[in-house]
Amino acid sequence: MATYEKIITHNLYSASAATGVVTQFWSDSYKILPFAVKIDTGDQLTATFTHGTSATNVTAVVRVSDYTHTQTTPSTTWNINHNLNNDALISQTFSGKEEILPLSIQHDYNDSTITFSESISGTAEFIWIQTTFGVYPTITDPSGLSLSTSGSYWKVGTGTTESFNPMEANDIETIAVSGSFTSYYESTLDSDIVILEFDVPIGLDINITEIGIFNDDDRMMFYTECSPLFKPSNAILKLFYKITKFS
Repeated sequence: MATYEKIITHNLYSASAATGVVTQFWSDSYKILPFAVKIDTGDQLTATFTHGTSATNVTAVVRVSDYTHTQTTPSTTWNINHNLNNDALISQTFSGKEEILPLSIQHDYNDSTITFSESISGTAEFIWIQTTFGVYPTITDPSGLSLSTSGSYWKVGTGTTESFNPMEANDIETIAVSGSFTSYYESTLDSDIVILEFDVPIGLDINITEIGIFNDDDRMMFYTECSPLFKPSNAILKLFYKITKFS
């Protein structure tokens, strides 16, 4: 089996035995999984690839983790209280300095459960996904539609009348809740794609049937009608709009 190694010097910390990093690997705009990741020192790691992936066209994203869990007692189930207050997490697990793949990972807002096929000890690293960390650069108005995170907003509703015309009304039919965008950014893989992201908050049981996107001038730019999408009161619903820019 042909393998290729890529040595990555990240200089994120100096502790020689540190394991507190999370990595992702990309090749030609595709996320790829390495055969193995070994942390050589506190500032360097080696990723090994198979299946003909050339080490010369691999891009690595390396970040220091926001929380490190150490599992000293071997177990098939790791119950982890990280208190990151977010279920949008990236996580990786290690046995010593070797990355290991679990059977499943379940994230809650402050807790995660990782299961393995056999009892094992090691560490788990977590990153809290947040656009302010610089993963996605937020910019003023990449779409040219007068949209922004400060003046634009969204509405979700429960309207079902077939004769309702949202463009004439410049609104959705029956408003359940509204708010501002969590983030607004260009795709890191395609500069012609703009992403709008927002959260429908905890507190309401809603059968969502319509969504409206409004710009800084209170003009409805997008309207979506859908089959009932139930959001329970104890959950946050994260929604994304992907917009293609045209010159």
